[in-house]
Amino acid sequence: MAVEEQAQPADFTATITVPEVTVPDVQLSTAELEATALLPIAIAECPIPSISLENLENIEEAPTAVSIALGEDCDSQSDLMAQQIDSSTASSAQPPVAETLCPPHEFTSVENQPASPVEEHATPTETATSTLPPVAPAAALWQYHPVPSEEKIPDPYPEYACRLLSGEHGIRLIAARMRGKKHKHGGTNCDDWFEIATCGVWNLIAVADGAGSKQFSRIGAKTACEIAVATLRTALGEVRLAPRRWTDTTTVFARDAQDAFVQTDLHLVGDAMRQAVQTAFQKIQEAAAVRRGSERHQYALGGRDIEVNDLATTLLLMVQTSVQDETGNPYDLALSIAIGDGVIGAVSWDGKVSLMMEADHGQFSGETEFLSARAVESVRLNRRLRVFIGRPRRAFLVMSDGVADDYFPNDPGLARLFGDLALNGLIALSSGTGFEIETTSADATPFPVEALAVAGEQLTAEGRQPLMLYAVARYAEYLGVPIQQVIADPALLLRGCRLDSLPGDDAAERLLTWLDAYQVRGSFDDRTLVIAERESLL
Repeated sequence: MAVEEQAQPADFTATITVPEVTVPDVQLSTAELEATALLPIAIAECPIPSISLENLENIEEAPTAVSIALGEDCDSQSDLMAQQIDSSTASSAQPPVAETLCPPHEFTSVENQPASPVEEHATPTETATSTLPPVAPAAALWQYHPVPSEEKIPDPYPEYACRLLSGEHGIRLIAARMRGKKHKHGGTNCDDWFEIATCGVWNLIAVADGAGSKQFSRIGAKTACEIAVATLRTALGEVRLAPRRWTDTTTVFARDAQDAFVQTDLHLVGDAMRQAVQTAFQKIQEAAAVRRGSERHQYALGGRDIEVNDLATTLLLMVQTSVQDETGNPYDLALSIAIGDGVIGAVSWDGKVSLMMEADHGQFSGETEFLSARAVESVRLNRRLRVFIGRPRRAFLVMSDGVADDYFPNDPGLARLFGDLALNGLIALSSGTGFEIETTSADATPFPVEALAVAGEQLTAEGRQPLMLYAVARYAEYLGVPIQQVIADPALLLRGCRLDSLPGDDAAERLLTWLDAYQVRGSFDDRTLVIAERESLL
């Protein structure tokens, strides 16, 4: 398919002079300083303390209130509309979705349904004891409406984008974002954005998700990703980390009173990460300022002038490189800062998951944190900085909540996501997997399609397009083994891979197709996923 390219980070490196951002430090309370001492500073092959951001930030307990189960803001009417569409066949006795007091994952992370023919006017069956919203009928109410043109609303963005990039240290970066069903139905813009790049020995990833209830949050998401990556490319291009005993995490990742790294080279990387987020927020403020007084933006906002909050967005930022210890053993080092929801994580060669962030949440169910003057204060950003250090990983995954919620809980949900990507041919398994894969003639016998297939569907301008997808949960069920066992066995994964390819000319376009087609009940948000996959062990 023809893919509209996003603006490349290189364009910004050449034209933007990144200003020095001065953000006033905050004075932390005694309780906050004591909690900071317990902050997990590294993710390695050892336990780390479980400290929530909510406790660290000393946030007051929110009052109990009825709130919408999905979406980023409790007053989002489009989220409520989308939930009502997905539950349009419920009986009158079924409580409306908006009054269901449960977190998103309780009904968005259901098992994939087997692929099977459906009747045109089939109606889903319900049990009297079911408390979950019913699956939408085959003759669904979802409709496709294109992204509004520039003549109708200012700052329209492409419906989708994808990119494939050869990274450093044998890593391939595959990225895609797709407008969700909610925006397709409403004829509104996709609010997600991503950027990927390399510089020197570093791989760079940024993912942002604009607030669903904010008219121009897509501007904030795009600006945040582009500027953060451009800033990192300038700051990290010449940075190399010297060998050391990386497993001594207490010494290597020691932090000072401001929670910044003590060791000089790591301190430089931490400063670059913090500066990238602060500069991104500064440019968001400038993006709002240049649009003030615009009659077209005022008209879209009901007559008022644009504000910074109208560009509200999350930001997930990760940098990755490979390092060595004193004897030359290789390690993966990744650092991340996350403001808002979504997931950053690593998957090992045997399918084990390491999460590199804790999602922020607002006062009510379904809310999240966005970039703000408070969120980008230096001390708070230092405290958000997470580190992964460990033997080389199979893949790193960075995603918006539109994908993360569908694979909740994310540990081990990311392993299941990895398995789905592998079975659908989106992650290479046939060469250089780091294992000797042996198969016999019996092993080579193809599995029946019903052992692997689930029903997928794309909502397009041409109508609803069915597409068969493979699911590792379905595969494991057929084999009668745990999902983890399938994911940990490259030969078993390889045997279950689809023989045909999803539509698309390369891995990025095929990832775009998969993101658009996979089905999870209650899932209708924009979807963005960046995969940093390693095809062979270092």
